Amino acid sequence: MPMPRMRPVALSIALLALVGQANADSEQLEAGLRAMFTNETGELTIDKVSDSLFGGSSTAEGLVYVEPSVGTLRIDRYVVNGDFDSPDDVTIEGMTFSAEGSDTDAVSANKLILSHPDRAVIDPSEVVNGEMDFSAESILLNKLAVVVNDQSAGSDSDLRELLEDFIGQVELESLEFRQVTQEGFDGLTLEGLSSEFERLQQFGAGTMSLDKLMMNGISVSGMKSVSEGDVDERDDDPLMTEMTVNGFDIDAEGLAVSLESLVSDQDWSDGETGTTISNLVFDVGRMMELIPADERTNVRMISNMLTGGSNILTLNAEGSGSLEELSDGRADYQVTSDIRLADALNIKSMIGLVLLTPEGMEPADYVVQIEQSNLELLDFESGKARLGLVNQGVFNRIPAVAATVEGISEEEFIQQARTQAKGMGNMFGPQVSKVLVGLVDMMEGKANEMDVSVTLPSLTTLETSVNDPLGLPDKLSMKVEIE
Repeated sequence: MPMPRMRPVALSIALLALVGQANADSEQLEAGLRAMFTNETGELTIDKVSDSLFGGSSTAEGLVYVEPSVGTLRIDRYVVNGDFDSPDDVTIEGMTFSAEGSDTDAVSANKLILSHPDRAVIDPSEVVNGEMDFSAESILLNKLAVVVNDQSAGSDSDLRELLEDFIGQVELESLEFRQVTQEGFDGLTLEGLSSEFERLQQFGAGTMSLDKLMMNGISVSGMKSVSEGDVDERDDDPLMTEMTVNGFDIDAEGLAVSLESLVSDQDWSDGETGTTISNLVFDVGRMMELIPADERTNVRMISNMLTGGSNILTLNAEGSGSLEELSDGRADYQVTSDIRLADALNIKSMIGLVLLTPEGMEPADYVVQIEQSNLELLDFESGKARLGLVNQGVFNRIPAVAATVEGISEEEFIQQARTQAKGMGNMFGPQVSKVLVGLVDMMEGKANEMDVSVTLPSLTTLETSVNDPLGLPDKLSMKVEIE
């Protein structure tokens, strides 16, 4: 059966109702925008406010807010999609801010998209400054540019504070915050950062770039407090369960650092964690010029030991962790690491503990608390640890540097070091002496690797050994292997 046709009068009434609702939304949008920019000295102008024919979106075009002695904020289009009281998204297009008397935009963004915000009218400057008092599923900034100099800052206090440490410009392809609340945000992704600066703190002029930064599981005290610079006053350290960094590079007069990639998963809820650092390169020589002259000699000697005179440190590292819940409130916890300094040293370590978790606390939460330096909670039934050293050149260079400092020959330094190492056996036992003699053997070229492993008693037993440190090596069941 064909559907009955709506009578023309009824159709007209329905259209009028929809248009009336749309007009109500546009009126709310204009009123909200004017209320947001209400200021005794500032003035807001809006070229046009409109709604789509059948509702569903409201648009304000040509927004210009001028505050004398401060500057001008311009927005090409402010669009609210969906129910005005519970929007699907808010899109702000063509946003710029310029200080009074400046020909340069201090801040500009091609587009700002807020997905499912808790209200329709939001101050975009709050988003840029990180002072957010609303919630949203996500916030996406496209083509963000910030220029910081005396002219662009004008009298803006926030930009003036940046002038103390940075003068230059920063451009971002995109910046996204996820799961935003008044207390913080859960995730962050930044892509395509490039910067040229005349000053970066004490490091001088240079460039900076970053291909991608991604963080998930972020826990911070609040975006407003962070933006106001009181991070150091918070009781809790920020946490994140996942982080990825790709293609980071700073090349300045007093600093040169590059990082190929960093991937870190610190979420203990699945019982496994891991971190990988690939090709972190640090130019010690570039940094050395910033050190006071009277301290430069010691730093240069340390650099020579680590780099063989190249002044370039290259680090690669991997780390992993595992956690398994056992019976009777116990958990098997183990972390390993492998750190490699090119042409210097390879350090491998492992520690494993049978943790005694507090009643009512999950093992994953317990480990996070311990790793956040709440060591008063630490308790374990037993454990084991291992440290392995592989000489990649640093031990061969130590005698020359140390002998120069003491004004003796390398042979004399080796002889003195060996005598002292053997003498430590009378104080701390033969195993400690063997470790120290092994280090001397590596400096003399007689050994290339050393492996030290210990078996740990309970934490209670270790605490009672504080008053008897000379007997501690026996309680640890230390084993030393030298090759």
